[in-house]
Amino acid sequence: RLRPGLLGLMLWPVGAFRQALPDLAGKKVVVVTENACPHLQFIDAKTGKQIGWEYDAMNEIAKRLNFQVEYQNTSWDAMIQAVSDNQYNIGMTGITIKDDRKAKVDFSDPYMRSEQFMLVRGDEKRFTDGKTFGAFKDGLVGAQAGTTPFYTAVYSVLDGNEQNPRIKLFETFGATVQALKSGDVDLVLMDQTSANGYIGANPGAFKTVGAPIGSDQFGFIFKKGSDLVAPVNAAIAAMKADGTLECEECGMPLFPYARTEQAVRIECANHPGGVALVPADPATTRIVATWLSNRAAPPPAQHERCGTDEDRDRDPNATQEPPPTPPPRPP
Repeated sequence: RLRPGLLGLMLWPVGAFRQALPDLAGKKVVVVTENACPHLQFIDAKTGKQIGWEYDAMNEIAKRLNFQVEYQNTSWDAMIQAVSDNQYNIGMTGITIKDDRKAKVDFSDPYMRSEQFMLVRGDEKRFTDGKTFGAFKDGLVGAQAGTTPFYTAVYSVLDGNEQNPRIKLFETFGATVQALKSGDVDLVLMDQTSANGYIGANPGAFKTVGAPIGSDQFGFIFKKGSDLVAPVNAAIAAMKADGTLECEECGMPLFPYARTEQAVRIECANHPGGVALVPADPATTRIVATWLSNRAAPPPAQHERCGTDEDRDRDPNATQEPPPTPPPRPP
């Protein structure tokens, strides 16, 4: 399902907005990420390249504002403090906009909305949603302390006690998923984009249950008082105004992809089964035509971020290697 976007961004030429945007005169901007969130930013297992929606978005922002972006990596635990200390100019790793974090860093305007979903083992039958999990007294949830999934588990699924023994803490997000797979915990919360990645990479091992829990907004982070916040916000606003599309179900950006230039689809990363044929309206036609001419990323790379290939299910002669196991998911 397609509709004009409010939060989701796509990467199209800015047209009339280009003249109104600030010009940063080619200055170098150091952007730090963790490469730990499939679809947003991660390492392509086949090519070793850093790819993902946030890379595409930041590259487009850099193009519009005329700055040279340099990417560096650090762990999630160190990122907010490191940006606050001006070790990096911008941080991006699917960072939820929260008031306590605003005490240390400035946020951009939100560029994406995400909801928390319940990832469980594929054979789980003891609970079916947050309410029944809360009532299942033996159920354990895996999380990283201080992250959005941790607080969602505490306050939206359990009893509001951050010391609740039903919460088992792990150093990395990947460790929580491994603990779920091995049976050490019974539930891990994550955005559906990441959940789709784990489900697709481990057929039959995982599934999601229940309705989404809560809704978060992601933003880029900057040191307090950074002079980059206003220009980046201006670029985000221009990108939102460029005839953007978003998913009606979850508000995630829709990725165009194509097996051939005659078979273009637009697909939500959260709902890879809901592939829609491109409608014949002028805005969408312009977006797809622009994408095909610019190729922000090759079709296979674009589509790899979108999950499964519906055409593969229909065409018995089409083959596709399974996606790599996703790396750990940051908050």
